[in-house]
Amino acid sequence: MSSEKGYEDYPKGAKVKSQRSQSTQNNVKTYQRDFSRDKQEGRVRMVPTKIRLLSAKYVLILIPIVLVTLFGSPKAGGTNGWGYIDQNQRMVINPQFDFAWEFSEGLAGVKIGDKWGYIDLTGKVVITPRFDSAWRFSGGLAWVKIGDKCGYIDRTGEMVIQAQFTCAAKFTEGLARVKMEGGRCGFIDKAGKMVIDPQFDSAWGFSDGLARVKIGGKWGYIDKTGKLVIDPQFDFAREFNDGLAHVRMGDKWGYIDQTGRPTIAPQYDCAWKFSEGLAPVNLGGRSKEEGRIVKGGKWGYIDKTGRIVIKPQFDSAWEFSEGLATVRMGDKWGYIDRTGQAVISPQFESAWRFSEGLGAVKVGHRWGYIDRTGKIVIKTIFDDAGLFSQGLAGVMIRNR
Repeated sequence: MSSEKGYEDYPKGAKVKSQRSQSTQNNVKTYQRDFSRDKQEGRVRMVPTKIRLLSAKYVLILIPIVLVTLFGSPKAGGTNGWGYIDQNQRMVINPQFDFAWEFSEGLAGVKIGDKWGYIDLTGKVVITPRFDSAWRFSGGLAWVKIGDKCGYIDRTGEMVIQAQFTCAAKFTEGLARVKMEGGRCGFIDKAGKMVIDPQFDSAWGFSDGLARVKIGGKWGYIDKTGKLVIDPQFDFAREFNDGLAHVRMGDKWGYIDQTGRPTIAPQYDCAWKFSEGLAPVNLGGRSKEEGRIVKGGKWGYIDKTGRIVIKPQFDSAWEFSEGLATVRMGDKWGYIDRTGQAVISPQFESAWRFSEGLGAVKVGHRWGYIDRTGKIVIKTIFDDAGLFSQGLAGVMIRNR
């Protein structure tokens, strides 16, 4: 499952490669390396032919024994896949899905085999898996994909806006961005009516009454009538949040207000959105065109006046959530408060933002959950874990 990255991300399970597969490759490489070294140092002896032939008879017996020794035996009747736990670590929906989203509006998208459907908070399948892709519900509708076309379903699973778009996004503030054949983007209402004609090279959803659109290689902003209220002039732009949007001009990022006026001049090598009055910014790093993926530099936090309130010192940083922000120092993640104080020292291999009072953290190869004091309240026993939403969090367990 994915944490919120500001855009429509993929199921969190999709990004996790099989640890068992990686472990197998590592063991093979180690064996090959050790054998080569032993041979060079004269520790490898040739085995008589008769013994080699005799040993060959036992290969089929030895292989499964070795595999079980290395990787463990599948548990009879064991669970495997994504399920959901509550905050008492009770598995309320058994692991059984290939991927799973967080709950939204009482439903969660789950993948079974190669099809997506939806379950309710009890784990009951309420919309039969039949879609090639699916997203969370928003405003009573969710976009789904059938073949190479996207449409929208309601909470009963009925296709209320026929699959006709090459790409679709969730409804925000009553409108949804869709892409038509030919690549142009426009906006529809919940009845499926095209209220802003497809005319943009790219576009994203509405936030704070404005949507960012790309025209002729530059980004600007439109209102809900489709009128350009901030002319396309930015090399890249993000959504408005807390009244400000971060934009890139040349190779520097700054912030504008809803009139397009620069409130914080472009000066950062990367920047992220405001949350709870603060925004993470990077100085000295190099980011990709869209930002966020940064090499080098240090991260700190600014307020809405552009004043640095937490000096750049972190190797990575995310937005504040429930009063805390996840930051990385070296190869470990921890949490800071709004003063920059490390309230949970960097000690985790990975960490998600807090949601409903708990944060998912990775210790070694396993995920669990901590409270705001840093105490592990849900044991680190999961192969992957997501955010709590509506009292439940998606967790993944492999047979082991």
